[in-house]
Amino acid sequence: MHPLRRIELSKILTHHAAISPHSIALAAADQRFDFARLNRRTNRAANALVRAGIRAGDRVALRLPSSHRHFECLFACAKLAAVMVPLDAGATSGEVEYFARDSAAALLLDSEDAYDSFIAGMPETEPGERAKSDDPLLIMYTSGTTGHSKGVVLTHDNIFFTSFNQLIGWRLTATDRVLVVAPFHHAGGLLALGLPCLFAGGTIHLSPPRPDAIVETIERERITALFLPPRLWSRLASDAALDKAGLTSVRLCASGGDPVPLRILKPLIERFQAEFTDAYGLSEAASCSTLLHGTDVVRRHGSAGKALAFNRIRVVNADGSDAAADEIGQIVQAGPTIMREYWRRPAETEAALRQGWLWTGDLGRIDTDGFLYVLGRSVDVVTSSGVKIYPCEVENVLREHPAVEEAAIIGIADARTGEATVACVAPRTGMTLTSVDVLAFCAGRMAVDKEPKEVFVCSALPRNANGKVIKAKLREAYGNLAVAPMRGL
Repeated sequence: MHPLRRIELSKILTHHAAISPHSIALAAADQRFDFARLNRRTNRAANALVRAGIRAGDRVALRLPSSHRHFECLFACAKLAAVMVPLDAGATSGEVEYFARDSAAALLLDSEDAYDSFIAGMPETEPGERAKSDDPLLIMYTSGTTGHSKGVVLTHDNIFFTSFNQLIGWRLTATDRVLVVAPFHHAGGLLALGLPCLFAGGTIHLSPPRPDAIVETIERERITALFLPPRLWSRLASDAALDKAGLTSVRLCASGGDPVPLRILKPLIERFQAEFTDAYGLSEAASCSTLLHGTDVVRRHGSAGKALAFNRIRVVNADGSDAAADEIGQIVQAGPTIMREYWRRPAETEAALRQGWLWTGDLGRIDTDGFLYVLGRSVDVVTSSGVKIYPCEVENVLREHPAVEEAAIIGIADARTGEATVACVAPRTGMTLTSVDVLAFCAGRMAVDKEPKEVFVCSALPRNANGKVIKAKLREAYGNLAVAPMRGL
């Protein structure tokens, strides 16, 4: 490999530690870590790994609450050419056993005390190992909504390019102070917004995912940018503390996954007076792949925007040919952010990576102006009387109901139509919701064949640790229930 093609990810940290050692890299509550201190602790972690016998390519599993330790371990592994495997801090013993066994982890650090004891007293000198661009750095486990979690292998190149993708897309600088609340075992927590800000020389601030903590941190730290999932934006919008908060420091509000409902989004834009963006991404592409900016967030509501600088996005037919404008097909991606493989799953890797393109399993369309619309997982499409119904199109309407907090569409077996469309909804706190209300709300807001044929009101929708609705559990719970007389059929 030509020396100019060697991407040494850890140089980002050592560079900032050299030129701006006292600039704050990461802050949480009353703790502050400037770049020099973060690099010293990273070196202690790296030397501790060497003492423990960790060699290039070995896996180091980390099961901790999100903290500075994740970044120390990430950069320590980068310096040693080792591989970090971040696990959900709330994972059960059985889940941890599965992940540790599946990843063949050489070391598991499963508490903050264990980590701190592990690196205590170690030298702060730079370790000697040098990684190559295509060496693995992270194994991030998928959410497992369609089966067993798979380990997504991300290389130094992948992490480098996804960070600069976002740095460019969100125009991050050393003056930014970004707020991160998503868990670090998930790409949306470890790799989205926070790490790119660190690359730019800015500051990562950590906060519990509670509206009161978020508002308090924004005011205290003069936060300039924050990334929240749609459900948390919804909770924040209804929190009384937001009305009294000082928000003038915020320039960027980011979200990803399901679109924030317009009834919530518009008041948020008015209150923050900042740019809102929406993103689409997945672990296999090392986090965000597209962004929707500015006024398009309202004008093209429901779109995921356009590809970031180092990504290529297409929508294709089953044979791999490009779909026509606005024609629905599978979303495929290419570029240096795309994973190397699924860990020890060659057949699934071969199915997902075809001729340089990642077949995501997500359905979507690209309009005549080049904007991507994501319609959901192919396995969740409902086929009723030969008509394909894309759940997100119905879910987006349901979320506009003033009393709906969460919504999911599933298909259940129906003797007449093959499948019947069923809505599972959860009410907003303090509000009452009935199936009659929801069905009446849908009437006239979508084509008749897309209207739910039954509505189940739940206290909350089942979600995995990454916040995704587990539709398999909804199908299991409601799949054997008889659908009410076929409304609209």
